[in-house]
Amino acid sequence: MEAVEPNKVTSDTTLTSEENAPIAPDADPWDEAFDMLVQRYALSNREAQIVREFAAGRSARYLAEWYMLSEHTVKTHLRRAYTKIGVHSRQELIDAIEEMRAESFKNAKEKA
Repeated sequence: MEAVEPNKVTSDTTLTSEENAPIAPDADPWDEAFDMLVQRYALSNREAQIVREFAAGRSARYLAEWYMLSEHTVKTHLRRAYTKIGVHSRQELIDAIEEMRAESFKNAKEKA
């Protein structure tokens, strides 16, 4: 079975919630929403990598193998990110990303 490279985090730096990164007009709505989530909740680069893949359906075991980390380390990154975001499950995480997507759409509509 051929390995598929996980999605990459689009930002190399973690921005505080007060900073707004410019978003390309042709950006994928999921990526844009995820970037907003990362910025708002000040996720570290590694937390963002793990959360992005986990939200897309990857398992903690898969991510541990892919990033050459222990499964415990992956789960620690997830736990810390969940605490920052204020969610308790993968579905709540996806819902939080969808809320960011709706907010992004609303902001874009107001600017137009």
